[in-house]
Amino acid sequence: MHAPSVILFHDSPQIGPHWDWLLGDPDRPGAARLATLRLAGLPAFEGPESLACALLPPHRVAYLEFEGEVSGGRGTVRRVWRGSVRRLEVARDRVGAVVGSDAIPGSGSGSGVWTGLVATPRHDAPDPDRFPWVVRLRPADSG
Repeated sequence: MHAPSVILFHDSPQIGPHWDWLLGDPDRPGAARLATLRLAGLPAFEGPESLACALLPPHRVAYLEFEGEVSGGRGTVRRVWRGSVRRLEVARDRVGAVVGSDAIPGSGSGSGVWTGLVATPRHDAPDPDRFPWVVRLRPADSG
């Protein structure tokens, strides 16, 4: 079983532009909240890579489809990637997942491409207020 995932470009007047990666939990279908990482950049999904990030409070499922102005003057969001989650583990100091892409930015690849991700705190983060964690991505098996 898979759960939905999206990456939203968030143009935020409070903290500046960034990307929010929302991850559904395949073991909790119908859950009202999604694990969420704030990313400093958009993943290329072209092999191993690392991006500065932050673990955010879980976001509402409505953001899987929402695009436009966010209430409370928090800027605007636009969906730039859609995929699915095959596995998700969330703890206080670690997020691990295997995600599959419906459309990979910048490439002709489509579904069937799986990426493993692990996000953990980074004690030497160059921007610890906005991005105190790091997410590492690598190709995963296709099964």
